Parts: sequence; structure tokens; C-alpha cells
Amino acid sequence: MGKNISSNERNLFANNAPIRRVTSKKLHKVSHQSIFTLRVRYIVRTIKILPIKFLLPLKERYMKVIVCKDYDDMSKKASDLVISNMMEKPQIKFGFATGSSPIGLYKNLIAAQEEGEISFKYSKSVNLDEYVGIDPNNSQSYSYFMHKNLFDHVAIKEENIHLPKAPEADEKYAIAYRKELEEFGQRDIQILGLGVNGHIAFNEPAKKLNKYASIVELDKSTIEANSRFFENEDEVPKHALSMGLAEIFDARMIIVLANGKNKHEAVKRLLNDDKISTDLPCGLLNLHPNVYLFVDEEAYNG
Repeated sequence: MGKNISSNERNLFANNAPIRRVTSKKLHKVSHQSIFTLRVRYIVRTIKILPIKFLLPLKERYMKVIVCKDYDDMSKKASDLVISNMMEKPQIKFGFATGSSPIGLYKNLIAAQEEGEISFKYSKSVNLDEYVGIDPNNSQSYSYFMHKNLFDHVAIKEENIHLPKAPEADEKYAIAYRKELEEFGQRDIQILGLGVNGHIAFNEPAKKLNKYASIVELDKSTIEANSRFFENEDEVPKHALSMGLAEIFDARMIIVLANGKNKHEAVKRLLNDDKISTDLPCGLLNLHPNVYLFVDEEAYNG
């Protein structure tokens, strides 16, 4: 653990885009250059005006795609990249995700701290989203998830943990989280899962994608996918407070995790659609200059 991704790993790009071997250390340095800032600003402006079925020709893909044997292999390779960046920058700022995809990564980070490779003592974090109207102590809340799967097992300080809260579907909670994200500053690494319908965070396919944190209505496919965590589908919250696309894209590096056959269609479209549309929010990831997609063979091959 703690080593950069090796050169013998498979990097597969759609449309025969050129393979660019770049180590995490080089990427870390590149992310501070003005070309990165200018490109992200362009993306933010684009996101702001996207109408339904907006088609943006995709001329070049920057995404680094690592196809992994299985879930454990995916988690190991992704955690190796995170660990190498934490070793370079102990005061790293994270954007964390929930769901089943990042659990293995978090377990590996916990193990790395126990082995003395890394420490969360100087780390800070924000989270992508939270259900509306759910108590933080509820076992299905994302606050509970993060403490159970990471925070309670590492040395991160409570004051450095920033979690969204929305007791009710009131936009004032979204506005408060926007301010909190702005004060937090740019994240070094943003972890993302991938929804079966291509959503990232809870930015669902829609007529217009949200630029900033907002109260959103969950898509039926998302409710169905999340129902496995509840006793039945009726108990799944129908709204969530979610980070917006511009806020997600403000990260210097984005790590996307996708595993399982149910993610194949979203992965296929992400890697092969030649235009970007609001009906596939994850497609915008192709515009960010520093994205790693870690995908297992089931999600990649179907």
C-alpha cells in the first residue's frame, strides 16, 4: 500500500483516446497549474446553462480508466492512489461519498492508518449528500454511515468533519451548506460513486442540472436501488440535500468507483457516448482534467 498505480494496470479509453500515463504525484502538481483552474471555471459556466438534452460534443477524454478484477481489487487500487496522496500532503482535504462502492476503500484507509502509513490527524472532509428529514443517528443516515465506516476508526478531528443536514425540504439548508462548502475551500480528492442511472451524488438526470447544493427529488431508479438498505421501498426518503455539479468539479482530483453488473449501462455510456447530455450527469466527468474511474470487470463488461 502507499505506492502509485503501476504501469501494468489497464487504462482503457473510449473512442481510442490516447493513453496518458501520469503518476499521482505528477497529477498533484498539475492540478495547481492555471490551465486546471481555467478548465474548471469553464466547466462551471457550462454546467450553469445546461438545458435538457443539451449536447456538448466530446472531442477529448481526460479520464484515466482502471479496469479491476473485482470489488476488492478496485478498492485496493483506489485506496493506493488515495494513500499516496495522503503521504504527500498530510493536511489533505477530502470530499467523501457513501453507499456500498467506497466501503472497501475506507476499510483499506483504516488499515493503512493502523499500520502507520498515513494519519487523518490533519485531514478535513465534507460529504456529498444526506437524506432530507432523517436523524443523524438513524442507521440509514449518511452521517451514521460515515462514522461507522470511517470516522470512528481514524484520527480525524470532529471539528474537521463537515456533513450536510436537512431536517426538512427547505432550501435554506442547501444555502447553508453552500456557504459551508465555500468556506471549506477546494478539495484535494473527491470520492464519487456512480448511480445506475448515471447520477453523481444525488444529481439525477433532469431538465437542468444543479450548479450548487440543493434540495433534490430522488429518481425512482435511485429509490429502488437504495431500498435494499431499508425494510421496504416506502421507507426510503424521497428527497435529499446534494452537493451541486460545480461544487463537485471544484476538486483537484476526482476518484469514481463503479462495481457490479447493474452499473454497466452507466459505465458504458460514460465511456462511449460522444456527446454530453443532462440525461447522463456522470458524462460531465469527461470534462474534468483529473478523474480516475476505478471499475470492476462486471461493471465494465456487463
